[in-house]
Order: sequence, then structure tokens, then C-alpha cells
Amino acid sequence: PAAAAMRGNLAMCLLDMARPEEAMETLREGLFIDPAEPSLRASLPFVMNYLPDPSPQELLAAHRRLGESLPDESGMPELKHSREPERRLRVGFLSPDFREHSVAYFAQSLLGRLDRASFDLVAFPLNRAEDAMSARLKALCGDSPAAWRPVGPLGEEALVREIRAQRIDILVDLAGLTSGHRAPALARRAAPVQVTAIGYPSTTGVPAIDYRL
Repeated sequence: PAAAAMRGNLAMCLLDMARPEEAMETLREGLFIDPAEPSLRASLPFVMNYLPDPSPQELLAAHRRLGESLPDESGMPELKHSREPERRLRVGFLSPDFREHSVAYFAQSLLGRLDRASFDLVAFPLNRAEDAMSARLKALCGDSPAAWRPVGPLGEEALVREIRAQRIDILVDLAGLTSGHRAPALARRAAPVQVTAIGYPSTTGVPAIDYRL
């Protein structure tokens, strides 16, 4: 009864059973036990997307509370990328769904249509298992092995270091707050410009994510 994190597992089961109101109540019970439990903090704004009646203002406030609870970029080394206007930009894509998944079909179109004269692509798959869709996405990123960099096992700080080491100018997150997301890493500012796209219907609430596509 005192295990707050278990409430998160129960809430996700209730959500899968199309019982979002009960899922929200379960999450609130868990946060009453442990207000700092990170899994519950992230699940609450996620589950709100499934409720029939929250206002846009309520959704925004819940996501902002999550964003404010995450470690921020203060204390991180300043990103000093070249401002040469004619150089090719390095665009990174971070996703737990570079596999047979609905997000992958949208990503496939996006990766296949970026102008390679203007952009270098680097994919950061978070999913550990790869399939035929993974192979198609990998081919779209180019011939260099450096363009496909699996990062699923990395912790938040190690993930930030890896993305920064690749000198990514624009990082596109494809998960939002869905399963496997790495919002805590994005909160630490892994790239000078950070965008969230495709995978999530709301803002993430993370101040270091600059745009939503």
C-alpha cells in the first residue's frame, strides 16, 4: 500500500482498459504518498490527454509542472556551435519508435525528404530491438555508420553527452511523453535547438524544448 510507484503501473493498466478517470485518481493517490516519484509526475499529464473534459489551460499547467520538476540546463557547459551561415546543419532524430510503429511511418517520410545538400542526418534510436522498419529508416539516414547511433541503454546524462558529442544543431524528439521518452535528457539541453514532433498531442512542458512541430 505504501509503494507509490506501483500506482503508476496500475494507472497505466486502467488507461489501457479505457478508464482514464480511475487512472488519474490512482496517480493522485500515488503522488499523495510520494510527491517526488518521477514516474507518477510524468504519467499524470500524459493521462490527462485521455480525459474528456480538461481545458487547454489545465493541460498546459499540468505539463508545465512536469517540466519545472526536471533538472534543467543550468550547470551544463554552454553549447558553442559554428554560426557559419553556409555550412550544412546536423539534424538529429531521437525516438524509441524507430521500429514497426505508427510514428515510424511519419518519420520515414520526414527522413526521406530532407535536403541532403543542406542537412546531415543522425538518428538516435532508443528502441533496443530492431526490425525491417528499422533497416529502412537506417538506410534513409545515409551510408555512414555514424548516422545511426543506438542510445537506448544510456542514462540521461550519458545520452546528453552523446548527442552533444555528435555536434547536433537541431534535435527532433519524436516521443513527447509517450512510452520510452527521454524528456529529462532534453531538459538538460542536448542541442542548441530542440523540437518535439509527431508522437505526442500536447506540449511536453519542458522549457528547453523550443518548438512543437
